[in-house]
Amino acid sequence: MDAPPIYALLARALDELGLEAILTGNAAALDFMNGINGVCSLEGLRRRAVRMDFGGRGLLVAGSADTMIPATPKWLRQPMKKRKRRMTKHEALALESERVLRERIRALLAKPTNERTHFLRRKIGFTGSCL
Repeated sequence: MDAPPIYALLARALDELGLEAILTGNAAALDFMNGINGVCSLEGLRRRAVRMDFGGRGLLVAGSADTMIPATPKWLRQPMKKRKRRMTKHEALALESERVLRERIRALLAKPTNERTHFLRRKIGFTGSCL
C-alpha cells in the first residue's frame, strides 16, 4: 500500500477545514488524539516536528524519538530536597569544643594586657619574672 496519496488527501482535507495535525510513529491507523502517551507537551512536539509536502499541502511529521520517550510525572522531574541528617555525638562534641575554645579566647582578649599575658612570663631566680 502506498501511503503518500492518503497523506495528500488528509493534508488537503485538514487544510480546507483549517486544522493542523502532527503525524507520529505509525500513522497508518490515522487516529485523532488530543494527547499522546510519552509526550509531555504537544507544543514541544509541534516545534520539533518537520513540515513535509504531500500533494502541495504540508503536514507536520514528528520523529519517532519524540514518541518513544516515556512521560515522567512532574514530581519526578523536580529535584528532591535533601534530608537534614542528625549530628553524630562526635560532631556535636567537636562543635561544643570549638565553641568553648572561642569563648575562652574572647574572655582572655577582654582582659587587660598585663593579665592576659601571664603564661608568657618566665621566672628568674626566686623573686623575679620577665616576659
